[in-house]
Amino acid sequence: MAIRRSAKVLPESPTEEVLSTFRWMHELGDQPAADPFLFEEGGRTWLFFESIDRHDGHGHIACGWIDETGRLQDVRTVLHSDTHLSYPHLLRQGEDIYLLPESAASGGLDLYRARRFPDEWEKVARLLDFPCVDSTVFRRDGKWWMFTSPMATPGSVALTWIFKSDRLEGPWEFQPTGLVSCSAATARAAGEVIDLGGRTLRPSQDCARSYGRALVFNEILSLGSGRYEERMLQRIETRHLPGMIGLHTYNRVGDWEVIDGLFDACAPPVN
Repeated sequence: MAIRRSAKVLPESPTEEVLSTFRWMHELGDQPAADPFLFEEGGRTWLFFESIDRHDGHGHIACGWIDETGRLQDVRTVLHSDTHLSYPHLLRQGEDIYLLPESAASGGLDLYRARRFPDEWEKVARLLDFPCVDSTVFRRDGKWWMFTSPMATPGSVALTWIFKSDRLEGPWEFQPTGLVSCSAATARAAGEVIDLGGRTLRPSQDCARSYGRALVFNEILSLGSGRYEERMLQRIETRHLPGMIGLHTYNRVGDWEVIDGLFDACAPPVN
C-alpha cells in the first residue's frame, strides 16, 4: 500500500510524476496487504485494509491510524472470519459507523456496525444472498445505491450490477436497467465513489488480461432515471511505476490518498 498527502486528486492528474509522490508503506514488513480504505473518526484518519494470513491464505480486516508523516500506527486485526474477508468499505449513517467487507466466500454480503470503533463489530444484516465482490455503497438523491459484481465462477468477474434501497440495512432491489458493466476491463470496483468538482466517478479495475492490472476512473453520466451510463475519464497503467505488475485500489479522505500495488519480486517499491 502507498499513501500521499495532496490537495490535488489523483484522477485529475494520473501521471508518472504524481504517482512517484506516493510513499510505499513498509511499516508492515513483508506482511501482504491490499484494499486500503480511509476513514475519519475521533480526530484521526484511519486506514483499514485486507491483511493476508500466511497460514491459511485467508484475508482478514486490519487497521491503524495515520500520523502526520503518513505512517501507520497501532496496527491490529479488527475483524476475522472463517472465510476470506477483504475490501473493507466503511460508511457513516448518523452516529453509527458501518463496515461492508467483501465476503463472497461466505455466499453473500454482510453489513457490520461498530460497537466500539475501530475494534469491535457486530453483524447486523445480510444485504445480498449470493457470492459477490467489492460491493460499493453510496448516497444519492435520498437513496442508497450499491455497485456489486456477482461471482458466478470462482475467480472470474465480468459483470457489475446496481442495486437501490431506502435503508442501508435493506432490502436492496436490483435495478433492471442497472447493468453497469459487462466487461472485465471495467467491471470490478476499485474503491469508493468519488465526488470531483460536480462529477461523480466510479473507480474500477481492469482485470481483462490479469487481476487488478490497472485502475480506471469512470464518470457516471446517468444513475437514477432510465439506463445507467458512464464513460471512462482516466486510466492508470502499471507501467507508470517501475516493477509494478498490478494496481487495483484507490481511496481518498481529506488530503490523504491511498493506492495499492503488486510488484515483481525482483523490483519492489523502494521509497
